[in-house]
Amino acid sequence: MGVHDRTIPMGTILVSQMAINVHSINIAFNDTNGTTEINTWDDWHIVASTRPVITPPSPKTKFVDIPGGNGTLDLTEVLTNSVTYNDRTGDIEFIVLNPNISVVEYDVKTLPASYDRWAEVYSTIINSVHGKKVSLRLADDKDNFYSGRIWINQWQSDQEYSNITISYNLYPYKMRTEGGELVIVGF
Repeated sequence: MGVHDRTIPMGTILVSQMAINVHSINIAFNDTNGTTEINTWDDWHIVASTRPVITPPSPKTKFVDIPGGNGTLDLTEVLTNSVTYNDRTGDIEFIVLNPNISVVEYDVKTLPASYDRWAEVYSTIINSVHGKKVSLRLADDKDNFYSGRIWINQWQSDQEYSNITISYNLYPYKMRTEGGELVIVGF
């Protein structure tokens, strides 16, 4: 009998290996030891509450209202002859999972709601990446990365589960390295 063939008790979180593979993020940053790369699942046992999507950049626009005229004058492309973009900003919420429980099923009543486990994970994460300039690589887009700054925005823990929100401010374009050269690949 598989997971899909039985009744799942209320308060249970199901996490498949596929969800972990596409919901984890690789975070790379420079520190005193050189470049450090962390996988959110492998290293911290946290998994995004939904499939991570980096918010698209908003275009930098400039509209001028002409008194007495209809509509506005769009000056967005006047200086550059093309649209320019703001940084990508957003948040990714993660659920803190207990690495001692089977990856197939997590019962929120046995998740690491214990303060000791939560405090350990929280301290490790905030000491590792809070406020740092990083490269983010989504597990389902391994060839490309985003560059910018991340920080711990929110954390909460209750009797059922713990979660942590990581906020980001990233360069507008997705990038990759090809033959040692940095290449902008678009959005």
